[in-house]
Amino acid sequence: MCSSDLLYFSAASGFKSGGYNGIAIFNPNDAKAPYFPEKNWTYEFGVKTDMLGNRLRINANYFLAKAEDLALNATVTNSDGTVAFPVQNSGKATIQGLEAEITAVPADGLTMFLSGTFAMDGKYDTLNPTSSPANSLKNFGVNPVVPQTPNFSFTVGFDYGVDNSYGRTTVGADWFTTDDYVTAATNDFKVKGYSTGNAFVNHAFNDNWSARVSVKNFTDEYVITTGSRGFLGGFIPLRPREYMFTINYKMD
Repeated sequence: MCSSDLLYFSAASGFKSGGYNGIAIFNPNDAKAPYFPEKNWTYEFGVKTDMLGNRLRINANYFLAKAEDLALNATVTNSDGTVAFPVQNSGKATIQGLEAEITAVPADGLTMFLSGTFAMDGKYDTLNPTSSPANSLKNFGVNPVVPQTPNFSFTVGFDYGVDNSYGRTTVGADWFTTDDYVTAATNDFKVKGYSTGNAFVNHAFNDNWSARVSVKNFTDEYVITTGSRGFLGGFIPLRPREYMFTINYKMD
Protein backbone atom coordinates (compact mmCIF):
# COMPACT_ATOMS: atom_id res chain seq x y z
CA MET A 1 0.00 0.00 0.00
CA CYS A 2 1.12 3.56 -0.63
CA SER A 3 2.23 5.54 2.39
CA SER A 4 1.80 8.80 0.49
CA ASP A 5 1.45 9.94 -3.07
CA LEU A 6 1.08 13.18 -4.96
CA LEU A 7 -0.04 14.04 -8.47
CA TYR A 8 1.01 17.45 -9.74
CA PHE A 9 1.01 19.72 -12.77
CA SER A 10 3.07 22.85 -13.23
CA ALA A 11 3.52 25.52 -15.88
CA ALA A 12 6.32 28.06 -15.73
CA SER A 13 7.58 30.83 -17.98
CA GLY A 14 11.08 32.21 -17.97
CA PHE A 15 13.75 33.92 -20.03
CA LYS A 16 17.50 34.10 -20.46
CA SER A 17 18.85 37.59 -21.01
CA GLY A 18 20.19 38.69 -24.34
CA GLY A 19 23.41 40.59 -24.84
CA TYR A 20 26.34 41.22 -27.13
CA ASN A 21 28.88 38.71 -28.31
CA GLY A 22 32.11 39.23 -26.44
CA ILE A 23 34.36 36.80 -28.31
CA ALA A 24 35.98 38.74 -31.16
CA ILE A 25 39.27 36.99 -31.87
CA PHE A 26 39.80 38.07 -35.48
CA ASN A 27 37.36 40.88 -36.12
CA PRO A 28 36.31 43.47 -33.48
CA ASN A 29 33.01 43.96 -35.31
CA ASP A 30 31.99 40.44 -34.24
CA ALA A 31 31.53 41.78 -30.70
CA LYS A 32 28.92 44.29 -31.91
CA ALA A 33 26.43 41.62 -32.96
CA PRO A 34 23.58 41.40 -30.41
CA TYR A 35 21.50 38.38 -29.51
CA PHE A 36 18.00 38.60 -28.08
CA PRO A 37 16.52 37.08 -24.90
CA GLU A 38 15.56 33.43 -25.04
CA LYS A 39 12.02 32.86 -23.78
CA ASN A 40 10.40 29.60 -22.81
CA TRP A 41 7.36 27.91 -21.35
CA THR A 42 7.85 24.63 -19.48
CA TYR A 43 5.04 22.24 -18.57
CA GLU A 44 5.37 19.26 -16.25
CA PHE A 45 3.00 16.53 -15.11
CA GLY A 46 4.14 13.93 -12.64
CA VAL A 47 3.70 11.74 -9.60
CA LYS A 48 5.61 11.45 -6.32
CA THR A 49 4.94 8.39 -4.18
CA ASP A 50 6.33 6.52 -1.16
CA MET A 51 5.38 2.84 -0.92
CA LEU A 52 5.98 -0.30 1.15
CA GLY A 53 6.46 1.47 4.42
CA ASN A 54 8.68 4.13 2.83
CA ARG A 55 11.07 1.49 1.47
CA LEU A 56 10.25 2.37 -2.14
CA ARG A 57 10.08 5.90 -3.55
CA ILE A 58 9.07 6.60 -7.14
CA ASN A 59 9.12 10.11 -8.60
CA ALA A 60 8.30 10.36 -12.30
CA ASN A 61 7.18 13.11 -14.64
CA TYR A 62 6.63 14.09 -18.26
CA PHE A 63 8.02 17.47 -19.28
CA LEU A 64 7.48 19.68 -22.32
CA ALA A 65 9.53 22.82 -22.96
CA LYS A 66 8.78 25.35 -25.72
CA ALA A 67 11.67 27.72 -26.40
CA GLU A 68 11.58 30.85 -28.57
CA ASP A 69 14.73 32.62 -29.83
CA LEU A 70 16.76 29.67 -28.53
CA ALA A 71 20.24 31.06 -27.72
CA LEU A 72 23.09 28.72 -28.69
CA ASN A 73 26.85 29.04 -29.01
CA ALA A 74 28.00 28.59 -32.61
CA THR A 75 31.06 28.62 -34.83
CA VAL A 76 30.71 30.52 -38.11
CA THR A 77 32.96 31.60 -40.96
CA ASN A 78 32.55 35.24 -41.99
CA SER A 79 32.52 36.44 -45.59
CA ASP A 80 36.12 37.63 -45.20
CA GLY A 81 37.21 34.13 -44.16
CA THR A 82 37.67 34.89 -40.45
CA VAL A 83 36.07 32.65 -37.85
CA ALA A 84 33.68 33.91 -35.15
CA PHE A 85 32.07 32.25 -32.16
CA PRO A 86 28.77 34.06 -31.66
CA VAL A 87 25.75 33.32 -29.53
CA GLN A 88 22.90 32.95 -32.02
CA ASN A 89 19.11 33.04 -31.69
CA SER A 90 18.60 29.85 -33.64
CA GLY A 91 14.79 29.72 -33.67
CA LYS A 92 11.95 27.93 -31.91
CA ALA A 93 12.35 24.46 -30.41
CA THR A 94 10.35 21.85 -28.52
CA ILE A 95 12.04 19.55 -26.01
CA GLN A 96 10.12 16.80 -24.25
CA GLY A 97 10.72 13.58 -22.39
CA LEU A 98 10.22 11.48 -19.28
CA GLU A 99 12.16 11.77 -16.02
CA ALA A 100 12.27 9.20 -13.24
CA GLU A 101 13.87 8.84 -9.81
CA ILE A 102 13.48 5.48 -8.06
CA THR A 103 14.94 4.69 -4.64
CA ALA A 104 14.53 1.35 -2.89
CA VAL A 105 15.61 0.08 0.53
CA PRO A 106 15.16 -3.71 0.19
CA ALA A 107 17.14 -4.42 3.37
CA ASP A 108 18.43 -2.44 6.31
CA GLY A 109 21.57 -0.55 5.33
CA LEU A 110 21.11 -1.16 1.58
CA THR A 111 19.88 1.62 -0.74
CA MET A 112 19.46 1.11 -4.48
CA PHE A 113 18.62 3.92 -6.90
CA LEU A 114 17.95 4.77 -10.52
CA SER A 115 17.54 8.26 -11.96
CA GLY A 116 17.50 9.54 -15.50
CA THR A 117 15.74 10.93 -18.53
CA PHE A 118 14.06 8.71 -21.09
CA ALA A 119 12.40 9.13 -24.49
CA MET A 120 13.80 12.66 -24.70
CA ASP A 121 13.27 14.43 -27.99
CA GLY A 122 14.49 17.85 -29.08
CA LYS A 123 13.27 19.30 -32.36
CA TYR A 124 13.36 22.71 -34.01
CA ASP A 125 9.92 24.05 -34.90
CA THR A 126 11.32 26.92 -36.95
CA LEU A 127 14.90 28.00 -37.69
CA ASN A 128 16.55 31.33 -38.34
CA PRO A 129 17.80 30.73 -41.91
CA THR A 130 21.19 32.31 -41.14
CA SER A 131 21.79 30.28 -37.97
CA SER A 132 24.26 27.43 -37.69
CA PRO A 133 21.60 24.70 -37.22
CA ALA A 134 19.83 25.86 -40.39
CA ASN A 135 23.05 25.30 -42.34
CA SER A 136 24.11 22.00 -40.77
CA LEU A 137 22.73 19.93 -43.66
CA LYS A 138 24.62 22.01 -46.23
CA ASN A 139 27.83 22.27 -44.22
CA PHE A 140 28.04 18.84 -42.62
CA GLY A 141 25.39 16.67 -44.27
CA VAL A 142 23.34 16.22 -41.07
CA ASN A 143 19.84 17.32 -40.16
CA PRO A 144 19.71 19.86 -37.32
CA VAL A 145 19.11 18.47 -33.83
CA VAL A 146 18.81 20.43 -30.59
CA PRO A 147 22.15 20.00 -28.72
CA GLN A 148 22.50 17.97 -25.53
CA THR A 149 19.30 15.96 -26.01
CA PRO A 150 20.21 12.24 -25.91
CA ASN A 151 17.26 9.89 -26.26
CA PHE A 152 18.09 8.56 -22.82
CA SER A 153 20.63 8.97 -20.03
CA PHE A 154 20.47 7.39 -16.61
CA THR A 155 22.43 6.47 -13.50
CA VAL A 156 21.87 3.27 -11.52
CA GLY A 157 23.67 2.40 -8.32
CA PHE A 158 23.66 1.33 -4.68
CA ASP A 159 25.27 1.89 -1.31
CA TYR A 160 25.41 -0.50 1.62
CA GLY A 161 26.43 0.41 5.14
CA VAL A 162 27.07 -1.80 8.15
CA ASP A 163 28.07 -1.00 11.72
CA ASN A 164 31.09 -2.74 13.23
CA SER A 165 33.33 -2.47 16.27
CA TYR A 166 35.39 0.27 14.56
CA GLY A 167 32.51 2.47 13.39
CA ARG A 168 30.44 2.20 10.21
CA THR A 169 31.67 1.00 6.81
CA THR A 170 29.80 1.89 3.62
CA VAL A 171 30.47 0.64 0.09
CA GLY A 172 28.79 1.88 -3.05
CA ALA A 173 28.93 2.13 -6.82
CA ASP A 174 27.06 3.79 -9.68
CA TRP A 175 26.88 3.27 -13.44
CA PHE A 176 26.05 6.05 -15.91
CA THR A 177 24.84 5.41 -19.47
CA THR A 178 23.85 7.86 -22.21
CA ASP A 179 22.69 7.62 -25.80
CA ASP A 180 24.21 9.57 -28.72
CA TYR A 181 23.90 13.38 -28.68
CA VAL A 182 25.23 16.37 -30.58
CA THR A 183 27.30 18.89 -28.63
CA ALA A 184 26.79 22.27 -30.31
CA ALA A 185 24.52 24.35 -32.51
CA THR A 186 26.61 23.59 -35.60
CA ASN A 187 25.69 19.87 -35.32
CA ASP A 188 29.20 19.12 -36.60
CA PHE A 189 30.09 16.58 -33.93
CA LYS A 190 28.05 13.74 -32.43
CA VAL A 191 29.11 12.04 -29.22
CA LYS A 192 28.67 8.27 -29.37
CA GLY A 193 26.69 6.78 -26.54
CA TYR A 194 28.87 5.58 -23.69
CA SER A 195 28.87 4.21 -20.14
CA THR A 196 31.11 4.79 -17.16
CA GLY A 197 31.17 3.72 -13.51
CA ASN A 198 32.36 4.92 -10.11
CA ALA A 199 32.80 3.19 -6.76
CA PHE A 200 33.81 3.98 -3.17
CA VAL A 201 34.47 2.57 0.28
CA ASN A 202 33.89 4.89 3.24
CA HIS A 203 34.54 4.25 6.92
CA ALA A 204 33.19 6.54 9.63
CA PHE A 205 35.19 6.04 12.82
CA ASN A 206 32.82 8.26 14.79
CA ASP A 207 30.61 11.30 14.27
CA ASN A 208 33.65 13.43 13.41
CA TRP A 209 36.27 11.36 11.59
CA SER A 210 35.92 9.34 8.39
CA ALA A 211 38.15 8.02 5.59
CA ARG A 212 37.16 7.34 2.02
CA VAL A 213 38.72 5.54 -0.96
CA SER A 214 37.03 6.12 -4.33
CA VAL A 215 37.64 5.41 -8.00
CA LYS A 216 36.09 7.26 -10.93
CA ASN A 217 35.68 5.75 -14.40
CA PHE A 218 36.81 2.38 -13.03
CA THR A 219 36.55 0.73 -16.48
CA ASP A 220 39.00 3.38 -17.78
CA GLU A 221 36.81 4.23 -20.78
CA TYR A 222 38.23 6.67 -23.33
CA VAL A 223 35.28 8.69 -24.63
CA ILE A 224 35.04 12.11 -26.27
CA THR A 225 32.24 13.80 -24.31
CA THR A 226 32.13 17.15 -26.13
CA GLY A 227 33.86 18.93 -28.99
CA SER A 228 33.68 20.63 -32.38
CA ARG A 229 35.42 20.25 -35.71
CA GLY A 230 36.95 22.82 -38.01
CA PHE A 231 39.35 25.67 -37.39
CA LEU A 232 40.08 26.09 -33.67
CA GLY A 233 37.90 23.08 -32.98
CA GLY A 234 38.75 20.81 -30.10
CA PHE A 235 37.62 17.83 -28.08
CA ILE A 236 37.31 17.05 -24.38
CA PRO A 237 37.61 13.39 -23.37
CA LEU A 238 36.27 11.70 -20.30
CA ARG A 239 38.93 11.76 -17.59
CA PRO A 240 40.82 8.45 -17.29
CA ARG A 241 40.51 6.19 -14.27
CA GLU A 242 41.18 8.19 -11.10
CA TYR A 243 41.79 7.05 -7.52
CA MET A 244 41.27 9.26 -4.52
CA PHE A 245 41.88 8.87 -0.80
CA THR A 246 40.42 11.45 1.58
CA ILE A 247 40.23 11.90 5.34
CA ASN A 248 37.38 14.06 6.61
CA TYR A 249 36.79 15.78 9.90
CA LYS A 250 33.37 17.20 10.73
CA MET A 251 33.18 19.81 13.47
CA ASP A 252 30.45 19.51 16.09
